[in-house]
Amino acid sequence: MDQSPSRNNDDNSPDSQPIVPKSEEVDYQPITTVDSFIDVQHGAIQQKRPRGRPRKDQSSIPPKVNLTPKSSRSKTGCRTCRKRKKKCDEERNMTPRGDESFDAKAPQVMAHLMPYPMMTAGVERAIDAVCLEHFQCNLSKRLTLYDDVKTNPFQKLLLSMAFEHEGLMRSLLSLASTHHYRCHGNQDFAYRALEQHGLAVQWLRKEMTALQLSKTESRLAIEDAMVASWLVLSLFCLCEGSTKGEYRMHMNVTRENLANYRSRNVEFNLFHQEYFTYHEFAALLTTYDQGPVLQDLGSVSWHPIEDHQRTPTKVGCMIGVYDGLLGFVPKVRLLRNHMRHASERSDEDDIKIKGTMLEVAIIKWKPTWQSYSPNWYAALLYQHMILVYLYRTFQPSKSFPYLETSVNKGLDCLEAIAPDSPAQSNALLPLFILGCASFLPQQRVRVQKGLDRIREYTHFGNIQPAEDVVRKMWELMDEGDERSWDWEKLMMDMSIDCLMT
Repeated sequence: MDQSPSRNNDDNSPDSQPIVPKSEEVDYQPITTVDSFIDVQHGAIQQKRPRGRPRKDQSSIPPKVNLTPKSSRSKTGCRTCRKRKKKCDEERNMTPRGDESFDAKAPQVMAHLMPYPMMTAGVERAIDAVCLEHFQCNLSKRLTLYDDVKTNPFQKLLLSMAFEHEGLMRSLLSLASTHHYRCHGNQDFAYRALEQHGLAVQWLRKEMTALQLSKTESRLAIEDAMVASWLVLSLFCLCEGSTKGEYRMHMNVTRENLANYRSRNVEFNLFHQEYFTYHEFAALLTTYDQGPVLQDLGSVSWHPIEDHQRTPTKVGCMIGVYDGLLGFVPKVRLLRNHMRHASERSDEDDIKIKGTMLEVAIIKWKPTWQSYSPNWYAALLYQHMILVYLYRTFQPSKSFPYLETSVNKGLDCLEAIAPDSPAQSNALLPLFILGCASFLPQQRVRVQKGLDRIREYTHFGNIQPAEDVVRKMWELMDEGDERSWDWEKLMMDMSIDCLMT
């Protein structure tokens, strides 16, 4: 009781202390950047506190510091690395994958037109210059039996002609672009190939319109370049691996204009006639419809075999044209069409008699190339191909001794050709026919190895459709299907229409 009054009079009691209003905690925002600095002396307002109840102890939370400053998008990487979302080293002239590329520090050259005019019409970008070099050093050697500048017609004739004709130059560049893409896998070349192909077709249409309006002596050189462009565009479909018959448009235009046209350049005239005739006869081996070449076989005045009779030392740049071997193909094809529609036994016997006469003529044929050279082996390969073509026309779809012998001898000739020989450029067509007649497992293994060698040498897109058809034929042959002799009908059912050259 005595202590109670003393506690009430104590200065430290709550009743004696002054009342102080409670202050709210202030949100702590550290200054981390120059933009967030606030000059308190000049009355600048600090940053606004975020919404919501503040934490009780902000000082214990470490401040967020932006260690990676925001930067704009780099403009120095090459286009290939951007598409692949890879870091570009910007030092070498090669992409990380090893493809031929361009200066990584100048991507605008890749994606856009050159900032100054180019002296070659049709060459507008750095990628075009790479394709032009690729055509000269690589692709042109995969198109004929010759790989040197003096004898290769694509380098000796077409390339020099292309520098004077924009349409032909764009056709060559489109072909070289798609081939470069198939060799190295750079998608930029595939896009550029389509662009150049469209521009080449557009340019040729303008030239055709001009030729229809006026034909003068000064336009003969342009006509040569136009004929060359049609052939190159057909090869574009072949190299691209088109399977919907896109090549037919260019072949039809060439056929229509060659009937009444002969170039003053004798060397070019022989070349384009030989090259076109080779692909015409090759199309008879792989297409179900008979084609105009069967209808006009006796009326074509520009047939190169007639020129060969006047110049017997000329052997040509393709197998089977100037030496007359492919002349047997249309004759066998006519008998093949009759066998499809033979209604009576007597008709079939008459056809077989004609087939026997053809067999004797094919066996008597002799190649004109130097003995034991790669082209000599290639010519013998074509001879066995035509024999197999004849046997598969008249005999049931099963193995026979003479059929096995022709297939084995043809494969022996193919294996005698070096993998890097230009004769590999002519090997796909006979290998396709031999593959469609390979009943034995060991023969099929050799056919597959041959397809792999040709693919490694040419990198053409039509090799895969050829392999697909051959494998389908093997399935039918193993099942004992009688339709396995007719690969032309099978290709039509598979919606495959392409040149196997």
